[in-house]
Amino acid sequence: MLPELSLETEWKLVNFRDIYYEAALSIALTRGTDLFIRATHHYAYPATAYIGLRFRSAGAIERIMDKFELETGVYPYFDAHKLLVRGGYRLEFLQARDRRFFVDVDFRTPILSGSGFLGQFWPDHMLYDIAAQYERTLPGGLYGGLFARYFLDMPVDKALRFRSGLSAGLALRNQTDFNRLDKPLRFDLAAGYDFVFAYDVRIRLGAQVKPKGFVPLGADFRLDANAERQTAEFKVFASLGKDFEARPFVGIRKITYLVGAPPAELFKNRLTAGVTFLKWF
Repeated sequence: MLPELSLETEWKLVNFRDIYYEAALSIALTRGTDLFIRATHHYAYPATAYIGLRFRSAGAIERIMDKFELETGVYPYFDAHKLLVRGGYRLEFLQARDRRFFVDVDFRTPILSGSGFLGQFWPDHMLYDIAAQYERTLPGGLYGGLFARYFLDMPVDKALRFRSGLSAGLALRNQTDFNRLDKPLRFDLAAGYDFVFAYDVRIRLGAQVKPKGFVPLGADFRLDANAERQTAEFKVFASLGKDFEARPFVGIRKITYLVGAPPAELFKNRLTAGVTFLKWF
C-alpha cells in the first residue's frame, strides 16, 4: 500500500477575466521521498505540466527538513560587496543507530554595494553546494563516511558562463553536526578528488566555552579549497538560544570565485560582522 496520496490545488481569478491555476498530485514513495505531477498556468507564462521528486526529512511525516541555517554578514571596509548572505538546510533520508544518509544543500550570495545605505542591492554571484553523505559510527566517538558533492558558481546578470565541479571522497567528524555546540572542541574534515578542479578539501574546526552565568562563546575556522577556488574564514561568536539559535559574530573572511574577478584581487582579508540563525527540527 502507498503511505500517502495527496492532491493540492489553487485557483486565481484575476480582474474577473483570467483564471490561473496550480494543481499537484503527490504519491509518497518512502517517508522522505514523494513522486509528484504538477500542472501550472501563471500569468504570462504558458500552461506547463511536469513530473519530479520531492524530498523531505525521513524522521517525521510533518517535518520537511532537519536543520535550517541563515547567515548575514556585512563588509564594512569592502567597496565591491555590501554583504554576504549564506544559508542551507539538511535532509536525512536514513537514520539508524550506527549509520545514516543525508543531503546538505548550501548557498552563498555576495550582494553588490549600491550608491546609498538603503535601496535595492543586487546579488553578484549565486553559489550552490549540494553534498550527499553516507556516514557510519566509528570507535572513539567519531563518524566517518563517503561524500559526493556538486558545486556551482553562477554570476548574476553577466554575460559569463557558470562553472561547476563534481567531487567525491572521505569525511571524518567528531559529532553528527558541526554547528551544534555539543563538545568543547569540534572538527569536520573532508577530502577527495574533484573531476574538474583536481581536488576538494573542506576543513571545519571549532571550539567553545560555556562560562557559568553567561552565554556560550565560541570560535570557528572554515576552509574550502580546490585547484582554482579558495575560501577561508575565522570568526568568534556568542550563542543565544538552544533549539533556535542566534549567533552574533565578528570575523575575517577571504574568498575567491570560479567566475569573474581574478583570484588575486578578491582573495584578501575582509572584515565581516553579522548574525547566524540556526534551527534544528
